[in-house]
Amino acid sequence: MTDPSNDTSALPTITKSTALTAWTCTYSYFSSRESSVFNKKLNPASPGDVREGQTDTDPIILEDVSPEEFAKLLWVFYNPRYSIYDASISDWTSILNLADKWAFREVKELAVRELHKSPSLSLIHKMALYQKYKVDPRHLVPLYAALCERPTPLTKEESEILGLEATLLVMTTREALRAKPADASGGDEPAAAGIGGGGYFQGD
Repeated sequence: MTDPSNDTSALPTITKSTALTAWTCTYSYFSSRESSVFNKKLNPASPGDVREGQTDTDPIILEDVSPEEFAKLLWVFYNPRYSIYDASISDWTSILNLADKWAFREVKELAVRELHKSPSLSLIHKMALYQKYKVDPRHLVPLYAALCERPTPLTKEESEILGLEATLLVMTTREALRAKPADASGGDEPAAAGIGGGGYFQGD
Protein backbone atom coordinates (compact mmCIF):
# COMPACT_ATOMS: atom_id res chain seq x y z
CA MET A 1 0.00 0.00 0.00
CA THR A 2 1.35 3.42 -0.95
CA ASP A 3 1.88 6.06 1.71
CA PRO A 4 0.71 9.31 0.07
CA SER A 5 2.86 11.46 2.34
CA ASN A 6 5.98 9.69 1.01
CA ASP A 7 5.06 10.05 -2.66
CA THR A 8 6.27 13.63 -3.04
CA SER A 9 8.11 13.57 -6.35
CA ALA A 10 5.50 15.66 -8.14
CA LEU A 11 4.31 17.81 -5.25
CA PRO A 12 4.82 21.57 -4.81
CA THR A 13 7.18 22.84 -2.11
CA ILE A 14 5.89 22.37 1.44
CA THR A 15 7.87 23.60 4.43
CA LYS A 16 7.17 23.74 8.15
CA SER A 17 7.74 26.75 10.38
CA THR A 18 6.93 26.47 14.10
CA ALA A 19 3.33 25.17 14.35
CA LEU A 20 2.36 26.27 10.87
CA THR A 21 2.74 24.74 7.44
CA ALA A 22 3.87 27.21 4.77
CA TRP A 23 3.03 26.36 1.22
CA THR A 24 4.50 27.93 -1.88
CA CYS A 25 2.42 26.67 -4.77
CA THR A 26 3.83 27.01 -8.25
CA TYR A 27 1.12 24.69 -9.57
CA SER A 28 -2.04 26.27 -8.15
CA TYR A 29 -4.48 25.12 -10.82
CA PHE A 30 -6.08 22.26 -8.91
CA SER A 31 -6.34 24.10 -5.61
CA SER A 32 -7.84 27.19 -7.19
CA ARG A 33 -10.31 25.18 -9.25
CA GLU A 34 -11.40 22.66 -6.63
CA SER A 35 -11.47 24.71 -3.42
CA SER A 36 -13.40 27.91 -2.81
CA VAL A 37 -11.14 28.60 0.18
CA PHE A 38 -7.93 28.41 -1.85
CA ASN A 39 -9.50 30.18 -4.79
CA LYS A 40 -9.96 33.26 -2.59
CA LYS A 41 -6.33 33.08 -1.46
CA LEU A 42 -4.88 32.50 -4.92
CA ASN A 43 -7.24 34.82 -6.78
CA PRO A 44 -8.11 37.76 -4.51
CA ALA A 45 -11.15 39.80 -5.53
CA SER A 46 -9.40 43.15 -5.19
CA PRO A 47 -6.50 43.94 -7.57
CA GLY A 48 -4.62 45.48 -4.66
CA ASP A 49 -4.78 42.40 -2.45
CA VAL A 50 -1.72 40.20 -2.13
CA ARG A 51 -1.93 36.95 -4.06
CA GLU A 52 -0.68 34.37 -1.59
CA GLY A 53 1.51 31.37 -2.31
CA GLN A 54 3.41 32.76 -5.30
CA THR A 55 6.80 33.33 -3.66
CA ASP A 56 8.83 32.00 -0.73
CA THR A 57 8.45 35.37 1.02
CA ASP A 58 4.64 35.23 0.86
CA PRO A 59 3.55 31.59 1.25
CA ILE A 60 0.07 30.38 2.12
CA ILE A 61 0.10 29.71 5.86
CA LEU A 62 -1.89 26.63 6.86
CA GLU A 63 -2.68 26.48 10.56
CA ASP A 64 -2.96 23.21 12.47
CA VAL A 65 -1.89 21.12 9.49
CA SER A 66 1.34 19.16 9.23
CA PRO A 67 3.33 18.93 5.98
CA GLU A 68 2.62 15.18 5.97
CA GLU A 69 -1.15 15.72 6.19
CA PHE A 70 -1.08 18.34 3.45
CA ALA A 71 1.05 16.09 1.24
CA LYS A 72 -1.63 13.41 1.47
CA LEU A 73 -4.23 15.85 0.18
CA LEU A 74 -2.03 17.00 -2.69
CA TRP A 75 -1.30 13.37 -3.57
CA VAL A 76 -4.89 13.08 -4.80
CA PHE A 77 -4.10 15.60 -7.56
CA TYR A 78 -0.50 14.63 -8.27
CA ASN A 79 -0.92 10.86 -7.96
CA PRO A 80 1.23 9.38 -10.80
CA ARG A 81 -0.97 6.28 -10.93
CA TYR A 82 -3.88 8.16 -12.50
CA SER A 83 -7.19 6.81 -11.18
CA ILE A 84 -5.64 4.20 -8.86
CA TYR A 85 -5.71 5.48 -5.29
CA ASP A 86 -4.08 3.00 -2.94
CA ALA A 87 -4.09 4.44 0.58
CA SER A 88 -5.01 3.40 4.12
CA ILE A 89 -8.14 4.26 6.09
CA SER A 90 -6.03 6.63 8.17
CA ASP A 91 -4.81 8.42 5.02
CA TRP A 92 -8.30 8.75 3.56
CA THR A 93 -9.60 10.04 6.89
CA SER A 94 -6.87 12.69 6.88
CA ILE A 95 -7.74 13.61 3.29
CA LEU A 96 -11.45 13.79 4.17
CA ASN A 97 -10.66 16.07 7.09
CA LEU A 98 -8.76 18.60 4.97
CA ALA A 99 -11.18 18.34 2.06
CA ASP A 100 -13.99 19.27 4.43
CA LYS A 101 -11.96 22.02 6.09
CA TRP A 102 -11.01 23.71 2.81
CA ALA A 103 -14.11 22.93 0.75
CA PHE A 104 -12.57 20.52 -1.76
CA ARG A 105 -15.96 19.07 -2.73
CA GLU A 106 -14.79 16.53 -5.31
CA VAL A 107 -11.89 15.36 -3.15
CA LYS A 108 -14.35 14.92 -0.29
CA GLU A 109 -16.54 12.74 -2.51
CA LEU A 110 -13.51 10.70 -3.56
CA ALA A 111 -12.47 10.14 0.06
CA VAL A 112 -15.98 9.01 0.97
CA ARG A 113 -16.09 6.57 -1.95
CA GLU A 114 -12.74 5.08 -0.98
CA LEU A 115 -13.70 4.79 2.70
CA HIS A 116 -17.03 3.26 1.75
CA LYS A 117 -15.26 0.50 -0.19
CA SER A 118 -13.11 -0.49 2.77
CA PRO A 119 -14.25 -3.81 4.27
CA SER A 120 -12.30 -3.17 7.46
CA LEU A 121 -14.21 0.02 8.31
CA SER A 122 -17.38 -0.87 10.20
CA LEU A 123 -20.82 0.57 9.51
CA ILE A 124 -20.75 2.46 12.80
CA HIS A 125 -17.33 3.98 12.17
CA LYS A 126 -18.37 5.04 8.68
CA MET A 127 -21.43 6.77 10.10
CA ALA A 128 -19.37 8.53 12.74
CA LEU A 129 -16.83 9.74 10.17
CA TYR A 130 -19.49 10.93 7.72
CA GLN A 131 -21.27 12.86 10.46
CA LYS A 132 -18.08 14.42 11.80
CA TYR A 133 -17.03 15.73 8.40
CA LYS A 134 -20.54 16.74 7.26
CA VAL A 135 -20.68 14.32 4.34
CA ASP A 136 -23.62 14.65 1.94
CA PRO A 137 -26.71 13.04 3.57
CA ARG A 138 -27.20 10.76 0.57
CA HIS A 139 -24.21 8.77 1.81
CA LEU A 140 -25.56 8.55 5.35
CA VAL A 141 -29.16 7.54 4.64
CA PRO A 142 -28.31 4.00 3.41
CA LEU A 143 -26.09 3.48 6.45
CA TYR A 144 -28.84 4.54 8.84
CA ALA A 145 -31.27 2.31 6.95
CA ALA A 146 -28.94 -0.68 7.26
CA LEU A 147 -28.52 -0.04 10.98
CA CYS A 148 -32.27 0.20 11.52
CA GLU A 149 -32.82 -3.03 9.58
CA ARG A 150 -30.41 -4.82 11.86
CA PRO A 151 -32.22 -7.15 14.27
CA THR A 152 -29.97 -6.27 17.20
CA PRO A 153 -30.02 -2.87 18.93
CA LEU A 154 -27.04 -0.59 19.32
CA THR A 155 -24.44 -1.70 21.83
CA LYS A 156 -23.02 0.61 24.47
CA GLU A 157 -19.75 0.89 22.54
CA GLU A 158 -21.55 1.71 19.28
CA SER A 159 -23.63 4.37 21.01
CA GLU A 160 -20.47 5.99 22.36
CA ILE A 161 -18.95 6.09 18.86
CA LEU A 162 -22.07 7.58 17.25
CA GLY A 163 -22.77 10.12 19.97
CA LEU A 164 -25.99 10.98 21.78
CA GLU A 165 -27.86 12.73 18.97
CA ALA A 166 -27.30 10.00 16.38
CA THR A 167 -28.04 7.28 18.92
CA LEU A 168 -31.38 8.83 19.85
CA LEU A 169 -32.21 9.25 16.17
CA VAL A 170 -31.52 5.58 15.48
CA MET A 171 -33.46 4.41 18.53
CA THR A 172 -36.56 6.51 17.84
CA THR A 173 -36.56 5.59 14.16
CA ARG A 174 -36.27 1.88 14.94
CA GLU A 175 -39.23 2.19 17.28
CA ALA A 176 -41.27 4.15 14.76
CA LEU A 177 -40.61 1.64 12.00
CA ARG A 178 -41.46 -1.31 14.21
CA ALA A 179 -44.69 0.38 15.29
CA LYS A 180 -45.94 0.45 11.68
CA PRO A 181 -48.48 -2.26 10.77
CA ALA A 182 -47.24 -5.34 8.92
CA ASP A 183 -47.53 -5.35 5.15
CA ALA A 184 -49.97 -7.49 3.18
CA SER A 185 -47.62 -10.44 3.15
CA GLY A 186 -47.54 -10.51 6.92
CA GLY A 187 -43.94 -9.35 7.30
CA ASP A 188 -42.58 -6.17 8.77
CA GLU A 189 -41.98 -3.21 6.48
CA PRO A 190 -38.33 -3.03 5.42
CA ALA A 191 -36.56 -0.31 7.38
CA ALA A 192 -34.91 1.16 4.30
CA ALA A 193 -38.26 1.65 2.61
CA GLY A 194 -39.72 3.15 5.76
CA ILE A 195 -36.88 5.61 6.12
CA GLY A 196 -37.00 6.59 2.47
CA GLY A 197 -40.74 7.07 2.46
CA GLY A 198 -41.17 8.50 5.93
CA GLY A 199 -38.44 11.09 5.74
CA TYR A 200 -36.80 10.16 9.03
CA PHE A 201 -33.30 10.91 7.79
CA GLN A 202 -33.67 13.88 5.50
CA GLY A 203 -30.60 16.07 5.12
CA ASP A 204 -30.46 19.60 6.49
